[in-house]
Amino acid sequence: MNNDIRPDANGNPFEFPIYYLNLKEYNKIVHEINTLYYNKYVNKKFAIHHSLDLQGNYSMYFLKITDFQTTIFLKKCPVRRCYDDRINEIIS
Repeated sequence: MNNDIRPDANGNPFEFPIYYLNLKEYNKIVHEINTLYYNKYVNKKFAIHHSLDLQGNYSMYFLKITDFQTTIFLKKCPVRRCYDDRINEIIS
């Protein structure tokens, strides 16, 4: 079994779905990640990268990092919506 695939609560293999960015945004964010890789992301499997998207909105990019130059995007979330969703989860 692949070590990156973890079992879910029922013991079934679970792998995060991939989120696809358009090519221009992907290149911008991967360039930022690679620039910061050795200072921020080395030896990490998962990370959150904060950046401006192509429309100038602050966004959080949830990442799975396998090595330098190899980043798999799991989710993109506008910063305000991510925090609002989390607050609603806590309150409910």
